[in-house]
Amino acid sequence: MALNTTQLERYYNAPIGEVYGAVKHYLESGQSRFALKNVDDLSCSCTFSSGISMTTWGENLTASAVPSGEGTIVRLTVAGKLGSTAAGFQNSHNITIADEFFSGVSETLSANRSVEASKNPEPQMTPKADVTLFADSAERQQQSLSQENPMASEREVDATGSLTSAATPVAAEPDAPVNQENHSAKVRTIWEKHKVQIIIAAIVVAALVLISVIVSVVSRSLRSEERLSVIQEVVAACNRNNKIKVLSDGDYSDNPALQMVWSSIPDREILECIAANTGMSEKTIDTIGYSSSSKDNSSAQWNDWKAVWTLDDDTMYATITVQYLGDDGSSFKKKATIAEFTNNEDQETGTTKEESEPQPFTISLVCYVTSGDMDLSTHTERIDGVTSQNYRDTVWKSGKSVSCNTDDKDSEAAGEKSTTDYEALKAAYGDRADNTEYGMGVLYSECASTSFIQMGMQTMSEGQAKELLGALVLCPDHPRAEEIRQKAGADTARLTEIQSKRQQGLIKDDGTYKVPSEMSTGTWKTMSEKVTNCYWEMQDANGQIYDNNFVSSGIAQTITIPNGVAGFSSQGCGAWEKQ
Repeated sequence: MALNTTQLERYYNAPIGEVYGAVKHYLESGQSRFALKNVDDLSCSCTFSSGISMTTWGENLTASAVPSGEGTIVRLTVAGKLGSTAAGFQNSHNITIADEFFSGVSETLSANRSVEASKNPEPQMTPKADVTLFADSAERQQQSLSQENPMASEREVDATGSLTSAATPVAAEPDAPVNQENHSAKVRTIWEKHKVQIIIAAIVVAALVLISVIVSVVSRSLRSEERLSVIQEVVAACNRNNKIKVLSDGDYSDNPALQMVWSSIPDREILECIAANTGMSEKTIDTIGYSSSSKDNSSAQWNDWKAVWTLDDDTMYATITVQYLGDDGSSFKKKATIAEFTNNEDQETGTTKEESEPQPFTISLVCYVTSGDMDLSTHTERIDGVTSQNYRDTVWKSGKSVSCNTDDKDSEAAGEKSTTDYEALKAAYGDRADNTEYGMGVLYSECASTSFIQMGMQTMSEGQAKELLGALVLCPDHPRAEEIRQKAGADTARLTEIQSKRQQGLIKDDGTYKVPSEMSTGTWKTMSEKVTNCYWEMQDANGQIYDNNFVSSGIAQTITIPNGVAGFSSQGCGAWEKQ
């Protein structure tokens, strides 16, 4: 299996039509994080992807439904988009992505069945009265009464079989106006006798209602003031550069809140200070930081506190709102200030940073000896004690093929970034430099490494090329510096060529195309040097298969589309380039 690729499958106890329909419905609904790229009803498969996040370059996914007994198996392939993400982390993330996809299909399948059931309810039988039998019974009853009592001939039998006498006069109704006058007289008598007590009782009830309203208003006002006081104490402890604002008007008049925007690495320190003073867990902080799409908008609640956050898809900035839900202020006990997270105090020596020489940025690295650029996942031994300051002596001088990475966040590293550090971040990430939480760790990992997965690729991405060139700002004396520059330059030029060819229609992704209006005849070759589970097919004007092939695993595929072919489709082969 390819690096950073995970294959999983799940069984559904339903026909393939229902399951495949649920897969498409889930991906087309817009309720998931996935972007649907292609649907192939012939092979019951869908190709889609997840977006880029702070920790991964995103994933390409292929889901195929195949019948299995009385049910259906959905096979899912998750491949991390190639980047600097560690293979172990990517594979773990792949499983998380797969679980989310399978759960979404299960929920959609259940919802589809519920809707279908509501459209076809079971018919209910409504009993009908036997009118003939009823009438016959009434007739026999009337005959019987006539025989027993001749006077019954002067009576009539109503529709229900009961007797009504035509000769018996109806009793006269009582005089309604007289009754109403009697009732009014009684009311006046009661009022004259008890009016003082009634007035007092009404006044007491009105007073109780008024007092209740006043107490409610005052209580709500006091509660709001207490909550605002707690919020202000947290803000006073953690605010920096006026990054936190207090919300206490409009929707927040009864439930004040503090709000901040996480837009750069130092902003995590502010959130950590808020967390220390409210009891927020480190897991919640990481959940906010790992959010990668506005679809991930969420909330968390702990003790007497609640946090909600939203993400801007364009800037990837997280807007975080924290509310205090308690009433007595007991949940706030001053535990930390922002100063403690910026290390203004050296606890061991008792001196401040201003009183000592600034220390260079230092972060620990995890390094392994590998078999080369093409396989960084095979580790033969670990090199311990490597940092961003000593890799030249600990790794370069070993003369071995080594791959390094780091799991530490830049904000947890020691020392200060230099001007060169910031120039490297700018070269690698451009305007996103301040919003790249793992930026320095990635760049120093590239500097320490002597083997690179990017160098083993046919064509690295523009982002990967910029990261490698950004790393060379930190370590221009790297043993493979010239090779890296040549490879990055060539691949960048190749990407420009690919973009131009796409605009000319000379590169086609997996999908279905009409020939020759959408895809020209001639020779085409897969852009990937290796293909896995690649299926392609040509159709004639009648929709019949002209030629096809399925390659479970093999080298690049080359095909020739002749004149007379009306359609071409492919799945799992990647992009095709006109030769």
